[in-house]
Amino acid sequence: MYTTKLALLAAAFLFTCFCQSTLGQYGPDLKVAVWLVPAPADEARLRGVIEELVRRHREDGPALRTLRAFGPHATVRAGALGATNLALDLQGLFTEIEHLAARQPVVSIAVADPLVATRDIWRQSLFLKLKPAAFPTVFTNNASSDFPLLAKLWTATDYDAPHAFMPHVSLMYLPGTDASRAQAGDTNLVRAGLVDEARKLLGDTQAIRFDRLQVVTARSNDFDRYAVDQNEKWDVIFTAQLAPPR
Repeated sequence: MYTTKLALLAAAFLFTCFCQSTLGQYGPDLKVAVWLVPAPADEARLRGVIEELVRRHREDGPALRTLRAFGPHATVRAGALGATNLALDLQGLFTEIEHLAARQPVVSIAVADPLVATRDIWRQSLFLKLKPAAFPTVFTNNASSDFPLLAKLWTATDYDAPHAFMPHVSLMYLPGTDASRAQAGDTNLVRAGLVDEARKLLGDTQAIRFDRLQVVTARSNDFDRYAVDQNEKWDVIFTAQLAPPR
């Protein structure tokens, strides 16, 4: 019991330090995303695909010069916290994520067919689709009273069908808005053959194994800036390992 109390006190102290160093930087209405992150082997393979696509296409046109690599992930939820008390909201969200991870074993999620798809919008410009039916419902159930803060965040949906849950792993983010691309003289960023190219790089990918959850935020509190600002960073502010496979 004494050891447990010490652990709780240490956790409280670390969270207080986090609040002092981080909350002052971000302020209220902090935008966060909850990521489901691939296990090391799949993470390395997908990261290699993302980096190779960036290497090949960064010089394709003026609007692609800010093309950037990023860590592979499937967004579970995203939204803003801290309208009244950011410290309490974050502490509550971290606790919910920890409990959620403890009840969800490491999971392999099947990819959808077709393997890769595109949208003419940066967040879904080139992505690997996951089968919604194979996605653990514990991550998407809005009715769960066990995770009230998580339930307040929105789930990943299809920009072509805003009410349809669409879990996916992004492979490339197209920089900028439609207007900024037009100004750069390069509106057609989804190149012919890009989907086939990505499929070849992915090979015979039938499922992705995920082993942890992360809470992420943007330095500027604006996730959209990552695609156009080389100085923008995404910060992982909490990580919870999923339970061992059953």
